[in-house]
Amino acid sequence: MLRLAAGNVLVLSQARSSDALCGTKPRSWEFWMPWSEETVTVATEGSVSSNKREVFYRVVGDESKERSKVKGKEGKRKPLLVIADKFKDHEYLTVMEAVCTSDRRVILYDALGTGLSEPLPAETRQALSSNPANAESFAVEELTRLWADISKTLKVDQVHVLGNGFGAKVAASFAKQEKTAKSVASLIFASMEAGTTAPPGVKVLETKDPSNLCSPATEEKEKEDFVQGLISFMDEVDLS
Repeated sequence: MLRLAAGNVLVLSQARSSDALCGTKPRSWEFWMPWSEETVTVATEGSVSSNKREVFYRVVGDESKERSKVKGKEGKRKPLLVIADKFKDHEYLTVMEAVCTSDRRVILYDALGTGLSEPLPAETRQALSSNPANAESFAVEELTRLWADISKTLKVDQVHVLGNGFGAKVAASFAKQEKTAKSVASLIFASMEAGTTAPPGVKVLETKDPSNLCSPATEEKEKEDFVQGLISFMDEVDLS
């Protein structure tokens, strides 16, 4: 069984620039929106491997804006945490960063073995690829350890959680476990895998697969409508 343990948070010495969404011409808000990129030390222990590795995460948005009124009413916006599909980094989901225009932060991360996080040993990756249950357990525990650190760093106790594909299953399991259940304000399943279910009492939005939104064939209105649908749902939850 693979186990995880989180350590200190380290700021990347050379953070990347705030890239334009989908590599297109930057929107006006992209020039002034705060963003940061950091890593968390996560230890993997077990029969397959034992090592400490860095998990990368990116935050876009202004914390102070989350305390503003929601639709003219008193309330506090909660950030959006985005979980990518299995063995994919966050880059294909950068369109989610546009959610920060609703005065809430967006948190994206690269699971171990993807993107700017450290790679997994070949034998570990193979073990996770061949055993879906093991992969889910590993991913949930990784997210749990990551959340323990970033929730303190970002000074936030609840988030809306969006998962794409396998990420939806991870989000659901994260919401079901006792130690993190209260951290989930709502769940957004974007093209969820079969067997993905939310815990009782948690508000859920089921939406389409966002993985092709950055395709050149996708019209701007389709991207805008997708993002606005997420914002409307989260605003309603934050006001309830």
